Amino acid sequence: MTILLVTEIWGRTSHVEAMADALRSVGNSVLIVDPYDGTDPGFVNEDEAYAEYLAACGHEEYARRVVQGLCEVEGPVSLLGFSAGAGAVWAAVTEVTGEALSAFCFYGSSIRTMHDRTPRVPTYLVFPNYEKHFDVDEVIVQLQGKDRTQCFKADGGHGFMNPMSENYSENLHKLWFDWILEKLS
Repeated sequence: MTILLVTEIWGRTSHVEAMADALRSVGNSVLIVDPYDGTDPGFVNEDEAYAEYLAACGHEEYARRVVQGLCEVEGPVSLLGFSAGAGAVWAAVTEVTGEALSAFCFYGSSIRTMHDRTPRVPTYLVFPNYEKHFDVDEVIVQLQGKDRTQCFKADGGHGFMNPMSENYSENLHKLWFDWILEKLS
């Protein structure tokens, strides 16, 4: 199995590299898709990262890159996306068929704008406990009844698995990353 790891707006950081290394324990290979073609721009803050993300690719282009990554992989693949990457994964698994086994989407805010879509593979959506731009519980209600979709609400804010986020939680990172490894095993 190949794991397609789709990053947040921060790109291919050392944290992403460490996560990819750990995921290799359950996957034959891990391919990373990011907005900046494999570089770590070294952003100072989230506002800078988001502005560059929009300039570099934006949501539609990022989803296209995930679909392209899926097309380049032979054999079964699981997708794992965070934030903007989760939105790109959701967009991809609602459009593409193939050997995708599962999708994991963590705090994908843009998924709320695509709630009318249905994934074609088992998809796990993990939302934060709060988002300032929308009601998390309302989005979960909209998505929970969809085929092949399971929604969860974590105990932390958006970005709880990213050490660069102000909402990072080491305990939640460990809890949910262990959950990912168990599901992928």
